[in-house]
Amino acid sequence: MRAAHLVIEGPDGAGKTTLAQALCASGYAYRHEGPPPPTVPALRYYAGILARLEQPTLLDRFHLGELVYGPIVREQSGLSLVAVRLLRRVLNGLGVRVILCLPAYRTARENWQRRRDRGGEFLRDEVAFTASYRAFASLRRDAHDVFDYEASEWPISEHIISRLTAFRPVCRPGVIGSPTASVLFVSDHTHEPFELPFITERGRDGFFNRCLELAGFEEHEVAFTAAYRPEGGRNDLVSRVRLGQRVVALGEMARRALDAAGVTAWATLPHPHYWIRFHARESDRYIRFLTHLRRDTCRAAS
Repeated sequence: MRAAHLVIEGPDGAGKTTLAQALCASGYAYRHEGPPPPTVPALRYYAGILARLEQPTLLDRFHLGELVYGPIVREQSGLSLVAVRLLRRVLNGLGVRVILCLPAYRTARENWQRRRDRGGEFLRDEVAFTASYRAFASLRRDAHDVFDYEASEWPISEHIISRLTAFRPVCRPGVIGSPTASVLFVSDHTHEPFELPFITERGRDGFFNRCLELAGFEEHEVAFTAAYRPEGGRNDLVSRVRLGQRVVALGEMARRALDAAGVTAWATLPHPHYWIRFHARESDRYIRFLTHLRRDTCRAAS
């Protein structure tokens, strides 16, 4: 089995184009991504792209490119640290493999200079190029693989392709978060045109994600889904629950949907939207709800 989708990142002159051609020849569709449009929040833009992919796709540049080039070209990135964490939640849920192309600086610089002199590079200034290389190098931990074409078999062998396309676990359809999550949070519906619950930074999503973090939940412990489709109608909740997973309903509407589907909610919490509307000054109380829930989950697992 192979990774559902691939993301290739890296500085200019790192060999991304050659690698992309080899990987796409193995069956991935190709899509190049530039910066997000200024009228759309970067998190929503990137999450929306992932949500709408219908076939195995290689994304040439994505969120790491925004983290690197945003500050260099536009003085700041459109992705905050929180947005990166939430986007990583989507990438993990969909089993996307992130590959960072990073040869030695000298090699990338020589390649960049040759192409720049022919008018074929985006960055024209060497200071900016050096800053971009260092920024990508600092993002090694955000990649699942680091590819140095100088240290690899050439031309790119089937062994290298197999390694770079290796399968990553995925959530069940309609679920995002950790594929091995011990707790599945079920909300009523999303506020986005695509089915990705709790991936915005403000409002009820921002409140709930902050409370989860303060309660001690880690990303590998949690997954998220919605009871109802954005266009209306209840989702197939039975197919979204993994064996042994504890299901937590967020609000009575979600609990009733679970009951109707024959899925037992291990716990029901007040919906975050209700809480910030009627108990805005009692966030500590909501955090305690989640803290107790996590403690009970850990006890049950031990």
